[in-house]
Amino acid sequence: MTNGRVVLSRIIAVNWYGFRQIVDLDGAIVVAGAFGTGKSALLDLMQYVMLGGQRWRQNRSAAGHRKSRDLVSYCLCDTNTERNNQTHYVRNSGVTFAALEFTWPGKNEPRRETWGARIEFASPTAEPKITWFYLASRLDWSGLAPDGKSVLEDEAFRTSVRRNFEGAVFNRAVDYLEEMAAPRHLHFDRTQMNKTMPKAIAFEPEESFERFIRDFLLEPNPVDVNQVRQSLAAHKEMQARLARLNDETDFLRRIGALDETYIKAKCEAAIFAHAKIVLERDEAAETLTQAEARLARENDKYAVDLSDLEKATVDLAQVTALLNEVRLEAGRDVQFVELERLERQKKELNASIANLRKAKQIAGKAPQRSGNALGELATTWRESRAQWS
Repeated sequence: MTNGRVVLSRIIAVNWYGFRQIVDLDGAIVVAGAFGTGKSALLDLMQYVMLGGQRWRQNRSAAGHRKSRDLVSYCLCDTNTERNNQTHYVRNSGVTFAALEFTWPGKNEPRRETWGARIEFASPTAEPKITWFYLASRLDWSGLAPDGKSVLEDEAFRTSVRRNFEGAVFNRAVDYLEEMAAPRHLHFDRTQMNKTMPKAIAFEPEESFERFIRDFLLEPNPVDVNQVRQSLAAHKEMQARLARLNDETDFLRRIGALDETYIKAKCEAAIFAHAKIVLERDEAAETLTQAEARLARENDKYAVDLSDLEKATVDLAQVTALLNEVRLEAGRDVQFVELERLERQKKELNASIANLRKAKQIAGKAPQRSGNALGELATTWRESRAQWS
């Protein structure tokens, strides 16, 4: 059952055999009493609620001298006597409530669940009308008989279960049993419960304790030692493989950490390179802006000079054209031609005088030169005479 903490806290036995009461339980309990006081009847009630009547095998000790009891015997209270060759019952018809309350103790308000059945017999020979139910809380007398006298009719009880107790009703025992064993409720193995519970409360001596252990405690199939050995070897091999996989995982994890570090460093380097390019671009843009501003200032500063230069250029072109026209006209004059000839003769005489001065310097520095020096001097004299003539 759920985490081992659930306990049986209440038995609801209303018109179950001779019981018409709600029994509260606390911790471990001992059911004691004289023969015929209903000890086995309570055990059969627990068995009926937990097994849903499908695998219900009544306790033999509850039957007295009769062979067995059945559901009608408990609901209409069989007296173990006969009248006119018919079983005599205390009640000819009636409604029976058989239920168990389970509690999950906790620090705060405990969690409770009530599971059971409303059983109605119209007569001892009629088929019973059974309503299986589940409540998410405790069921008191007020929930069974609000007026304190008669129990609720079936439809009224179904409505009350859904509306007042946040529960559910089931028309089929199989649905009731499946919901009871679900993990969100009592959470047990239904197959094992159906097999073990009737045997546990049968009050029958066991002929073979080994058979009881094998049938009710051990798994249905015997254990194969070879399979156990193979499973153990496979388990050890799997452990070794798991250890290797763990080593490989750690190695890959370290590689992954290094790869993440590399990727992070690479991203940072790319970011820095991009930042450098952006800074260089911004610096170049700033330099360009400064140069443009300086150029604008220089243009403003020398705008007047440029204007004067352009004007002087125009004037120079005009003067040059005028000079060329004057020269053209002067070249046609005889005196101007004679003046140019004299200018050329003057340049030639200046060159001859320079040669004579050079010859005089040579003669003054080396009076005892050889014939070659005298030859050079004579040559220079003849060139000068030729220029004079």
